[in-house]
Amino acid sequence: MFLVFSLMLCMVSTLQTQSSALAGTSGVANNVRQRGLGSNGWSISNGATMTGSTIFPLNTTDFLSLSVTITFSGTLPQSPRPIEFGLVNVSTGVFTPFRLYLGRSGQTANVTRAVGVPAGGDYRFRIRNTLGVAATVTGSFAVNKPANTFGGGGIGNRTFRLQRTRGSAVSDAQWAEGGMWRTAILGGRDDWNRSSAGVNITTTTASEPHTIHIDSFPGVTWDGIIAIGTPVGQIVATQSRMLINTVGPLRLGSTTAGGRTVAQQNRLRRAVVTHEIGHLLWLGDNPTRGSNRSIMHREDVLANTSSAPSAFDARNVRFRYGG
Repeated sequence: MFLVFSLMLCMVSTLQTQSSALAGTSGVANNVRQRGLGSNGWSISNGATMTGSTIFPLNTTDFLSLSVTITFSGTLPQSPRPIEFGLVNVSTGVFTPFRLYLGRSGQTANVTRAVGVPAGGDYRFRIRNTLGVAATVTGSFAVNKPANTFGGGGIGNRTFRLQRTRGSAVSDAQWAEGGMWRTAILGGRDDWNRSSAGVNITTTTASEPHTIHIDSFPGVTWDGIIAIGTPVGQIVATQSRMLINTVGPLRLGSTTAGGRTVAQQNRLRRAVVTHEIGHLLWLGDNPTRGSNRSIMHREDVLANTSSAPSAFDARNVRFRYGG
């Protein structure tokens, strides 16, 4: 079975994607990480703060959701005081809470609420009790990314080897050190390795289960495509094959094309390689990105300002792999 992602150009000069579902794949929601507060909940004395240990790499398009119950005994102060739930930025220490005000003696409050992420970064979940009395919080919280952040398959480990191969459309000069295709492949690899995604990719001409193949595929409408093969019932790729089309709509095998300079065409060629490697790292096409740049979004690839994954992309990869 194979899961296929493609990068193509249509008549209105926008990148589009196609995918085919992989039969028998797991229904795991890769975009959600849920954590319970334990069988007895979190008991928090008045004025105290409790912070979870798990780090979540998040973007401004992500959000925290709560489904909790707050129980306390005694009488709250006459002036309303809140109990606060939210995310604390690991680097800056900034805590962005949702404040819940309770107002009755012996009250049990059930809360279901979503809280946004103020800025991209690493976060931990935090509760701060300023009610004036001790409280116990039970239930769970979850950090959520948009459903289109990830594709349906990917490699199981961020450290892997990628075999590079070519067809007859690629000349010896283009394949040699400094040639256009060697430069694009190594550049896409290095762009990911230099990112904060925790990726370690090496390339080789020796046989590997994951390959990138450059050749001409006339008569098709895609510039890059990846087929991710997995055993039925699994979503972790045991083999994959990236294909880059030298004669697709972007004419990546040409030194210049579409009014682009040599430098612009070199950057675009490299960006397509980087994009396809992103699919192997579970990233989906055209993610909800807000004001962020993403190498996985067609508009940002076509804008051709950078071939590298953004911090937005790197945080999504780290989230998918657990840190």
